Amino acid sequence: MQQDLNDLAGNNYPAMKRESTGLLDAIVSSENTSGTPEAVAVNPGNGKRKDVIVRWFTPGLESETSDEDVNICTADGISIVPNEALVSIDSFRRSPVMEFTKDELRNYCEGPAEYRANAAASRMSALFRSINKDLIAQYVAQAGGFYGGVAAGKAVNFLAQEGLIIQADPNGEFEMNSDFSNLGVDSRPIVVGNGNIDRYTRLQGIGCCNNYGQAIDQTSQFAFFRDKDIAAVTAEANQFFAFASGANQFLKWNLNKGEFAMVDDRSVESTVVDPVNGIELDYDAYYDRCTKTYKIYFYLNYKLWTMPAGIYQVGDDRAGTNNCFIYDAEMAVPAP
Repeated sequence: MQQDLNDLAGNNYPAMKRESTGLLDAIVSSENTSGTPEAVAVNPGNGKRKDVIVRWFTPGLESETSDEDVNICTADGISIVPNEALVSIDSFRRSPVMEFTKDELRNYCEGPAEYRANAAASRMSALFRSINKDLIAQYVAQAGGFYGGVAAGKAVNFLAQEGLIIQADPNGEFEMNSDFSNLGVDSRPIVVGNGNIDRYTRLQGIGCCNNYGQAIDQTSQFAFFRDKDIAAVTAEANQFFAFASGANQFLKWNLNKGEFAMVDDRSVESTVVDPVNGIELDYDAYYDRCTKTYKIYFYLNYKLWTMPAGIYQVGDDRAGTNNCFIYDAEMAVPAP
């Protein structure tokens, strides 16, 4: 008799349980992609590698205006030309190369294809979590500051402690919303994090009114994605990200598409769509007739594209911002 732990543990079977990949999930979610009129076109779908030049104009400055009339033949000396940035995909992650012998496969009740599929699924969580950590590091490197020249990593209070009681403090959310309003963002923020910001959303979800009579169940006007890996990458337990929809895109390209997809009697170079997050992965599979061994692995070329840091000119109060913020969620503690 043989019983599969998957049948015994169900949704809590560790090998098949997906760990949180909050930033990746946030970027590929409809909450984010609905704010993107057009994706950066680096994945033509034919297996060809592409780079893309993105061009943009910066908003004008008040200092460029004048209260004096001018002869149009007398130029002000302001040349209006777009900025440019080259976008390439240069990050790569793969699963381990998994091996299965025919003798091993004969020992299991499942068919060989089902067994290989379950084995591959057991490695997907680690693969996507590694990709997610790469995206976190790329976000930190590309996130802008705040209106008025305030640097990234601004501390805001989301919790307040009085005695033994910890309660949600809406002041942090109000300040965050004000930061987005200063940039003219009209969509609700997308928030990714853990620690105090996670605790805030949980308290807000079960609360009614705090000690000051504020209805905290009316706050949390943002889309929240829990991500425990931010602290591991940044070494800041309560750091979290907040960005406007469309400010980030998950870029990828697949090698095994079009004429580069190959299938023969003993090998495959193709793609497969992950059923959990909808991301298409490349995979190579090979059968070694001499050792009677199947080999397979999955991989992806990808990158996080973030709105350029130079979208505002020097002299603009918004200079150095790009609709992507980094905060530290703190807890206000009354003085003794």
